[in-house]
Amino acid sequence: MIVVPSLDCIGREGVQAALVACEVLLMQDNNRIPLLLKREWLRQFPSDAGVYAVFDEHELIYVGETGSIRARMTDFLDSRNHVLRRSIGNTQFKDREGFQEASAHHRFPDHIEESLIEYIENQLTVTAVVVPLGRAEIEEHMAAKYRPRYNAKGKRGSKLHGPTG
Repeated sequence: MIVVPSLDCIGREGVQAALVACEVLLMQDNNRIPLLLKREWLRQFPSDAGVYAVFDEHELIYVGETGSIRARMTDFLDSRNHVLRRSIGNTQFKDREGFQEASAHHRFPDHIEESLIEYIENQLTVTAVVVPLGRAEIEEHMAAKYRPRYNAKGKRGSKLHGPTG
């Protein structure tokens, strides 16, 4: 896993350089890992804090920050645990017969969950960078610059963009 040095005491130019360095690492094709929804897959991620980016083929669709990269990747295993997984299911499969939205309390119906898992494992990749400080700033910088379709916020608390319908 990639580790970025601490951002303390490096000044404004240093912080900007660190933001760009993290962005470059997150966007590089050769750092992308297929999203496999299996417990063994999780072992490659550290429990450290960091920023992660999810891609659908070559398009950045989501960027997030977390206090534990491994724990956040674990959240992808269940539709109740990650808003991105629910958002993908809600947009990709809403026209399927028997569709019911998932929530933090309820999964999708089994046939939708099966299709969602297949979609995630065949389409999506992820990169993650260990970042001890400045995670929210990196997330906000990348969300504002790339406008990933599943990021629903810009600066903390303000509505920037996100999936519609």
